[in-house]
Amino acid sequence: MGKFGTLVIILIALAGAYFAASQLGYLGGSFEKVKDIDRRYEISAARLVPATPSELDNYIQELEGLNAIGNEKEIVEVKLEVAKMQKAMLSFAQNSRRIDLSEPNCSVGSSAALSKTSAQEALSHAKSALAKQKALKEIEGFSYITSTDFENTIQQVIDSLEASIRALDEIC
Repeated sequence: MGKFGTLVIILIALAGAYFAASQLGYLGGSFEKVKDIDRRYEISAARLVPATPSELDNYIQELEGLNAIGNEKEIVEVKLEVAKMQKAMLSFAQNSRRIDLSEPNCSVGSSAALSKTSAQEALSHAKSALAKQKALKEIEGFSYITSTDFENTIQQVIDSLEASIRALDEIC
């Protein structure tokens, strides 16, 4: 087979290993997939999650379908927590609009009870997102997540949700 044949076989094996590692996410493939998802949903510092409930559901599904590892997995986990927080906040807003403040109904399944449950769920996701974000290092292309602006925004959401839960406790 000779030296040239051996060299060709080695190069083919290396190319195959590189392709397999890339497809499995070991060479940053998931990062590119995360960035692609972000581009399609126009995610940035100004818009952390999709705006509509259907886009939000699709976004969550796509992120959950990634085979991310390492730092990529940590970024995906933060993004999922923020998306799930937003989904719960949408439910909170929808249920809150239906509360009759003059005669609040606080029974199980009422708008007030559902609103409080959604607010508590959103709060849980917000706190989890913040805790996971604080563990991240600066990652190229995701500075909007690793920045103090992100921390401040999520902390403001936490404060607002805690105030809303206290108000719901006072109503019921």
